Order: sequence, then structure tokens, then C-alpha cells
Amino acid sequence: MDNSFKKNLAYLLLYFTLTLLICFLVEVFYFEWGAIQNYKSNQMIFATVWILIVITILYFILKKAGIDPKAFGVHCILFGPFIFVGGLIFSLAVGSHKTNIIDRNYVGTSGTTEEENANGDGTDTYYHNTYVFHKKDKSLTHEINKLDEEFSEGSSKEEFIFWQTALAKGFEPKYIRGYNCCEDFSQKLELYLTVGPLTIVECLIKATTPAFLLLIIPLIGFLFKRRLFFDDMEGLRKIYNQFQPNDK
Repeated sequence: MDNSFKKNLAYLLLYFTLTLLICFLVEVFYFEWGAIQNYKSNQMIFATVWILIVITILYFILKKAGIDPKAFGVHCILFGPFIFVGGLIFSLAVGSHKTNIIDRNYVGTSGTTEEENANGDGTDTYYHNTYVFHKKDKSLTHEINKLDEEFSEGSSKEEFIFWQTALAKGFEPKYIRGYNCCEDFSQKLELYLTVGPLTIVECLIKATTPAFLLLIIPLIGFLFKRRLFFDDMEGLRKIYNQFQPNDK
């Protein structure tokens, strides 16, 4: 009985780790995509360097664990969005989306416009990120009203745990204590050393909720006395390594 309990616990831990990693990479992708979409954003370099370092480290961890990183990457591309959306659906169903693990105290504001594309056969949507405020800042309401008047498609808001994440996504911190940029080398160095790590931490925190909620899937499997998808680490390796070409 004790041995079976330990195996099930190890299976759940492995399942959660795998799901958390996939959700984290999806969060990172959406962060980078959002930063790229904001064509005025040069601040994303503060985070992108660190993200590349983390992905490189994950690559070697997967190799060390005997999992083919390329197959894992393909898996993330094909199934990651579905896994992530599945977690969000569970979150909406149980109402956990209203409760954040850590308060999101910063709000980024942006205006949206639609303009004719280069081919002249449709329109493209452009997002103009402006500022990030502390959510209790009275200037926030004024900025939103201003954007509603200035942009044809109105304004939108995005909440962040850290203002550094908003900075990396193209929002300029306004009236935020501790932000000084970028008159000298030491200030730029401080941003390079803090923005990237905090952006990664925020992506990881956001990925935790869907990963936890998706634990319901293996728990349902336990009701039928089965472990879904794989039994243990060796079974997980077989799933990914079967995509490797045979050496000749």
C-alpha cells in the first residue's frame, strides 16, 4: 500500500511538472508575441536575453533526463495551447480566475487601431502600449479615458504582477517608485539584471494555476485505477523518444 501510494505521488509530481513546464513555455511565447506585436517596444530585450538562457538550460535538463528536446518542443507547439486553454477553462469553471496567487498590482494601458494592410485587401490591428501604472494610481482612469478618445478602437488594460514585466512588453512605467531609466550605465544594468528574471517568475506564476487545475485529469484516472498517458519517467521518455529518427 505504501509503495503504491509513493508511485502515485511520484506520478502526480511528474505529471504536474510536465504540465507546468508546458504552460510556462506557452506563457513565455504569448509574452514574446505580445512584445513583438507592439512594434514600438525596444524594452523586450531586457527579458528576451534571460528567456533564451532559461530555454537553453531547459534544453540541457531535458537531454539529461533522457527526453528528446526537439520532440518536446514539437509537443509544446502542437498541444501546448490546448493544454493551456484547457487549464483556463477549468479555471473559469471553478471560478479560480477571480483569485490570483499573487496580487496583480500593476495595470498596463494601450490603445488599438485598425489600418489597411500593405496588400490593400484587409486591415491589420495595431496595439499601442502606453504606460503601466500602479492599480491604485488615480492617473490610471484619466489615461484610459484619454486612450478611448484618441484611438478608433478604444483602450484595453492588462494586469501584471511586476511592473518590470510590463516594461519588457512595451509599457512605460509612470509614477512608479523605484523606476529610473536610463540615464547611465548602472541604471541600464539594473534593468538587465531584474526585468528578465522577474518576467520569467511572472510567467511561471501565471502557469501554475492551469497546471494545478489540470491535475484533475490524472485524478480522474485514479478513479478507474489507471495512470493516464504514462506510468513513470521511463514511460515519459518513450513517448518523446519515439519521434527520434533511428540511427543507421
